[in-house]
Amino acid sequence: MTLLIVNADDFGYTQGVSRGIVHAFRHGLVTSASVMTTHMGIEDALLLLRLEREGMGVGVHLNLTRGRPLTEGLAKLVGGELTPRLDWLDEETLPLAEEELSAQLEALMRLGVRPDHLNTHHHLHAENRLVFDLVVKLAKRHRLGVRAYDSKQRERLRRLGLVCPDRLVLTFYGPGASFFHLRSLLWEMASRREEAVELVCHPGEVDPPLRRLSSYSIPRQREMTILSLPGLRELARDLFLTPATYRDLWGQPEPGG
Repeated sequence: MTLLIVNADDFGYTQGVSRGIVHAFRHGLVTSASVMTTHMGIEDALLLLRLEREGMGVGVHLNLTRGRPLTEGLAKLVGGELTPRLDWLDEETLPLAEEELSAQLEALMRLGVRPDHLNTHHHLHAENRLVFDLVVKLAKRHRLGVRAYDSKQRERLRRLGLVCPDRLVLTFYGPGASFFHLRSLLWEMASRREEAVELVCHPGEVDPPLRRLSSYSIPRQREMTILSLPGLRELARDLFLTPATYRDLWGQPEPGG
């Protein structure tokens, strides 16, 4: 039996993205979502509380590359708007980044949502050592799982007592977001018999804000449709792939359980 975490990134990015993630959770394979608290509105916040009660895993999609920071210190440093360029981030400005990421996590916790994992927008902690160290520090403080991109990260996280899946699957994206590729991924997971796998996805409904903010807009609608196809849940079950969240890696009960 393999625990399968199907995690949808970017919840809160736009209302259309949030709606698409909800649809793929309630009707499809999605089991978990990562929230951009820098973009989250009150409707998203209220919806998250309902989704958590329904069993969806909730994490924070830590963001240093898009939109307005939550903290005034970082907003002043970057001129009010985050961009994919991180030329401002170094040892000297690290406290401002830590303050910002802490504020993003606390924004979710203040709602009464109990997050179970952390990851980063634009896969920032995959290669940036400073960001990875900040994510680990936050995860240790709050006992959260962390997305691991390779064996080196997995080993470090587990040495520190943090949980992560045995493998991360990133290929259900762009041209790879097809039913045939998804089906082959599920078969591959079943054949490898790992304890836990995370499949990353980006479902969403296309709305005007998404078209304005992201070049990855139309494919989100396709991802949502494919992830919600009839019979996928049954296929995963027949392959002994068990729907899971990061909380299952700790062995914790689901909220309300």
